[in-house]
Amino acid sequence: MYNDIAPSKRSPNELQEHNGQPCFKGNTVAPEYLTSLLSFFYELGAQHSREEQRIQLADFRNELIIAEDTIEELRVSLDLSRQQRDSAQDCLDISRLSIQQSLLMMERLLLELEARQDLDEAYFFRRELKKISTHLSQRI
Repeated sequence: MYNDIAPSKRSPNELQEHNGQPCFKGNTVAPEYLTSLLSFFYELGAQHSREEQRIQLADFRNELIIAEDTIEELRVSLDLSRQQRDSAQDCLDISRLSIQQSLLMMERLLLELEARQDLDEAYFFRRELKKISTHLSQRI
């Protein structure tokens, strides 16, 4: 098949053909030869690049695993934060109920003092109750 282009049959400066296409003429190289040579080096480089891509892919997978672990840790932390927030809210609600209960007890005591006609004590309790209520309404 390639016998017609063997170097022994033709001189290097003659135009040679391979499948009807020029291959060599003197010191010039035909584009098809360059294309096949470039393809060879591209394949060689692509194999190297594929190996690098495999390494990069492995690195990326490791980073992805680390990121997933970090996300899971953040979810756990967020759940703990929510539990702490809920616990703090429960404590706040209990404190508010306790304050309301104390205010109701003071109002009941005030009504008892007024019923006994102990106006000095009733006046004192009314004034203190008003201070506490004002302070609490500003805080809560």
